Amino acid sequence: MGNLCSGGPSFMGGTKDGNSAPKVNQEFDFRYKNLKSLKQAYQQLISKIKLSSEAMRDAPVKLSGVGEGYSSVCACLNHGGSGVSEGMMQNQENDNNGEGERSVSPTAPEPAHKPFAEDGEEAANFQYKDRFENNNIPTLDRELAQEDYHSSQALAAAFLKVRDEDYVKFSQNVNDKVIAKVQELQKELEVVTKQGQAVTASFNKWKEYRKTKENIEKDYQKKGKSLSEHKDYADVVKRAAEADAKFKETLFDFDKKYEALLVNSQRCIRTSRDDYLDECEVYLKSIGDLVTVVD
Repeated sequence: MGNLCSGGPSFMGGTKDGNSAPKVNQEFDFRYKNLKSLKQAYQQLISKIKLSSEAMRDAPVKLSGVGEGYSSVCACLNHGGSGVSEGMMQNQENDNNGEGERSVSPTAPEPAHKPFAEDGEEAANFQYKDRFENNNIPTLDRELAQEDYHSSQALAAAFLKVRDEDYVKFSQNVNDKVIAKVQELQKELEVVTKQGQAVTASFNKWKEYRKTKENIEKDYQKKGKSLSEHKDYADVVKRAAEADAKFKETLFDFDKKYEALLVNSQRCIRTSRDDYLDECEVYLKSIGDLVTVVD
């Protein structure tokens, strides 16, 4: 979407619906249309701020999931067994039917057959575990695995703490220091818009008296009569002058309110944007601080 306040064709061109700006004068028409663009810009700003707040709320939840993911891996390592496997498959006599069948004996002290041989000779009393130790094959440090598990759990809990405590403060401050200020501008904009409608009404009233006055003048000029002979002409002239003065005063009030709205909008943009960035900095720092504690 293009710049809402750029005065592009979608906003400044003529429209056939009832939402087109009144034709008072070029500057007023532009300003009245720009109020609609500004109203939409306010709405979009609040919407974007709320969406960003939702993302801030969801971020620690997602990060906590990372901690849970690490915890799952560490749990598998921590409970992966007490040492290298020594169990072997062996034939046992079935006590019930006397038939030989193959069963698992995970704690058998010795294998049913000699798994390894050297130079054609059987390796007597060879233990599978000894092969790992004699070849310096690294094995899992289970104390470290347990420590990693608890660290990952603490990491997940730290992120949830950010959501439950720090996010609540962040959200409240953003509502009070940022969104509330923009909403005040929205209220002010409605006041200016109503003033613009008053300008249109006073302008139309002046046009009516002016048209009546001009019609009388054309009619009497055509007839060759003096305007003093028309019983209502003086009153019409007076009312037209009053309507013109009313229109100019209403337009002046509109311009004052419009300029004040722009000034207040500029001030709000600068202060609320700084406030928003400050709140983001504090909130994101809270995540970093908790991670540092966990680490």
